Amino acid sequence: NASTSGPLRDNFTYLPICLPKNVRIVASCQTGSDTHKILERRGHDSCDPVAVGEMSEHEAEQLLVSSLRDIPGIFVGAESDKPSPSHIAITEEVLASILAIEASTDGGYLQFVIETIRGFKECPFGSGYGTTLSTTGVMPLQSLIANMPKTLADACEQLLDQVEKICGLTFARKAISLLLTSRWGLLDVEIGGLLARNDKASQSRQMQRKEQVSGDQLRRLFRLLRPVLKKDPSVSIQRAAAITNGVNSTPICVSGLERIHFIENRVFRQIAKARYLSTQELENATHQLLAHYYHAQFLVPCGVFQGGSSQQHPLLPKAVKESVYHLVKGGMWKALQEWAVNLSFVCCTYELGLGYQVLRELVRAFNTLSESSPDVCGVSNADKRVMLERLKEYVYFVKNHNINLVQFPHMAHQIAITNPPGTFLHRDAEAFFKATDTYQPHFRAAPKSLNKTHQDAITSCSFAPSGMRFATCSDDRVVKIFSVSGDLVHNINLSASRLKKVIYSRTSRYVMAIAEDRTVFVYDASSSNLVCKFHGHNSPVHGLAFSCRGRFVVTGSEDRTMKIWDTETGRLTISVPHAAYTHASSASGGVNAIIPHSSDEYQFLVSCDKKIIGWKLNLARDACEQTLCINAHNTLPLGSIHVARSDSIVLGVCGGDMASPEPTTHTEAGVKAWSVPTGRCLMNFALPCGKKSYTPVSGILSPDERYLAVSYSDGSIVVYKPPYNAATDESGDASEPTRLLSISYAVFCLKKKKKRVEKEEQNIV
Repeated sequence: NASTSGPLRDNFTYLPICLPKNVRIVASCQTGSDTHKILERRGHDSCDPVAVGEMSEHEAEQLLVSSLRDIPGIFVGAESDKPSPSHIAITEEVLASILAIEASTDGGYLQFVIETIRGFKECPFGSGYGTTLSTTGVMPLQSLIANMPKTLADACEQLLDQVEKICGLTFARKAISLLLTSRWGLLDVEIGGLLARNDKASQSRQMQRKEQVSGDQLRRLFRLLRPVLKKDPSVSIQRAAAITNGVNSTPICVSGLERIHFIENRVFRQIAKARYLSTQELENATHQLLAHYYHAQFLVPCGVFQGGSSQQHPLLPKAVKESVYHLVKGGMWKALQEWAVNLSFVCCTYELGLGYQVLRELVRAFNTLSESSPDVCGVSNADKRVMLERLKEYVYFVKNHNINLVQFPHMAHQIAITNPPGTFLHRDAEAFFKATDTYQPHFRAAPKSLNKTHQDAITSCSFAPSGMRFATCSDDRVVKIFSVSGDLVHNINLSASRLKKVIYSRTSRYVMAIAEDRTVFVYDASSSNLVCKFHGHNSPVHGLAFSCRGRFVVTGSEDRTMKIWDTETGRLTISVPHAAYTHASSASGGVNAIIPHSSDEYQFLVSCDKKIIGWKLNLARDACEQTLCINAHNTLPLGSIHVARSDSIVLGVCGGDMASPEPTTHTEAGVKAWSVPTGRCLMNFALPCGKKSYTPVSGILSPDERYLAVSYSDGSIVVYKPPYNAATDESGDASEPTRLLSISYAVFCLKKKKKRVEKEEQNIV
C-alpha cells in the first residue's frame, strides 16, 4: 500500500507477536509502505522480509537507478549533464557496463556496486578495493567498475580481505563472528562492549590492561561492511531496542551510536562463517561471550535475579530473550539452570511481556538437551536427567499458569509454592521466601499431595471443626475421610447413586452425605460405620444441616418442605411445609439453606424463596413453632444467609441462582442485615460504584465475622465490613422508617506492582 502522512494505524493487532514453530503467516507488502513499517515494528520474531525470485534486467536497472539517485551528489542518466565541480555523473554508458555483468540481477551483488559508488563519492582516493583514483572525469569510475569482482562470492571474499587488512585480523574476526552469531543484529553500544571484553586467555596475558574499542574503529568497520549489512536508518536507542525486541521500551540515555547492524547477505554469511566459525568450539565460544555479556551488563544490574526487574533498560527485553538462546547454543547447561530456569527469571519475563517467547526458548532448550549425548552436552547422564526434569517442570508451569502470570507476574513465587513439596518449583519458591523477610507465601501445599483420590469428579469437601480431618464425596459414589497430612483414614462405599454433598457435624462425631437419588447417609466419623439412612423428599435436596449438638438432622428440598430427622435412628420427627411462604410460579420456591442455632438444639433458620423463617421444634407438642419471618427482598430470591453475633443478627444475600449475568434494573445491593429477635432491618449494604446494574449471587462470612464477601453476577467480589457496634436494635414505633447505615466496605485488589496487595476503603451510602 502507498505511504500516507499522519500517524500509522496498526491493523494487524489480531496477529500474535510470536507464532508457534509449525505455524507461519505469509503476506507481501511494498518496501517502505505503511504496512511494511508497522510489521517491522513488531520485531524480527514476527516479521522477516525475504526476496522472492531473481530480478529481471529491467528490475535490476530500476533498483540501481533509484538507489543511486538517493545518494547525495550523484547524478544518473540525463541528470549527469548538469555542471557541478563536485558531482559524480553516472552516464548511460556506465549503467550499461554495470548491467552487462552477469551477476547484476542479484540484489546482493547490486548492493556491492551501489556501496562501491557511494564509497567513491565519499572517499575518491580509496575505492574500497585498493585502487587509487582521481576525482576528475568519468573514466576513473569506469575503471573502478571494471576492476570489481564479477561474482557475489568473489566480492564477499575480497571484502573480507579488505576488512582484515584495514581493521586487523583479530578485530575483524571477533566483530564479524559476533554479528554472525547474533540473531537479530547488534547495536553499536552492544558490539562495542562485546569487543572490549577479553577472553580468559587474553585476561591472563593482559591482567592490568583492558582493551578499549574506539568509535572510529567501529565506524571504519561498519563503513566497509555496508554492502552486506541490512539497511536500517539511524534511529533512537528506544526504537532500536523495540525493533530488536518487538516491545516498547522505557526511554533512557545511552551513550554511543544508535544503529542496528545485521549481516543480511546470505552468501557473505556463509563465507564468513566458513572462515571464522569453522568449528563448533569457535561458534560455542562466541555464543558464550554473548551470554556472559547480557548476563553481566543487563540481567544482574537490573535486578532480574532478585524476584523481578527492579530497573528498566531499553535493552533489557532483548537481553532476557537472547541470553536463553545463547546459553543453549553455547552449551552452557549449568549456567542455563542457574540463570534462566528459576522463578525470578520467569517473573521478570512476564513483567516485560515476554512470557511466550521465553517459553519457546525453554522448549527449544529441553529438546536440544534431550537429543544431545552426554559427550556433546558435557554433562553426565544423572545430571542430564535432573536438568531435563527441572526444565520440564518449568515449561509446564509457564504453560499451565500463563493466564495468571500474564495478569499478575509478581505472583510467580506465590503460584509456584502451591506445587507439591519435593518438586523443583516448590523448593525454589520456598528458598526465595526463606531468603527474604519482606514477603511471605499466601498459599502453601500440604505436606503430602493427593494426586487422584476418586475415580470421578469430586462434588463436595468438608473440614471437620477440629481441623484435623476432612471428608470428600464424588460422583463415583464413595465418601473418603483424610487426615490433613493427606493419609486416607476411611473409605466408605455404601451409596448406589452419585453423592452431591458432604458435611461434618459441629461435634465432629458424624459425617452426612446426600445422594443424587435424595437418599441421606449418616456415618460415624471415627469408625466409618453407617449410623442411619433415610429418604423422604420428592425433589432434589439443597438444604442440609446438623443441629448444634448433632441430635437432629434437618433437610430442605425443592418440594417446599423442611424435614427434621433423628440422627441415631433416622426416624422422621416432623415435616414442615413451606408452600405458604412461596409463590407457586417461583422457580426457587424450595428450601435452599438451613442454619442451626449455635447453642439451642431446637432452633433453626431457613431461607425459602424471598423469606427468612425462624423455627423452634417443640417435641412436647410434636410441632414446629414459627419464631421469625423476614421478607428479605421484593424481587430477588435469597442466595445465602449467615448468622453473626451469637445468632442475634442474620445477614442475607439476595440474588442466588436467579441472578443474571446481564445487567438488571435492580438498584439495591441485595445484601442486608436483620435483627433475629424482631426482624427489623439493621443494615443495608450499598453497591460500590459501577455495580448498580448487577445482582449478587452468593456470600460467605469470615470465621471471625468481621468481613462478608459477596460475589456479583459480573464476576467481581466485594468484601464488606459490617459495623456491628453501630447496628443496635433500638425499640421504637414500628411504623417509623428503619435508619439504613452507611457501610464501609473493603475492596482487595491485586495490583500489577511487584509483591503488593493494596487495600482500598471507601464509604458508600
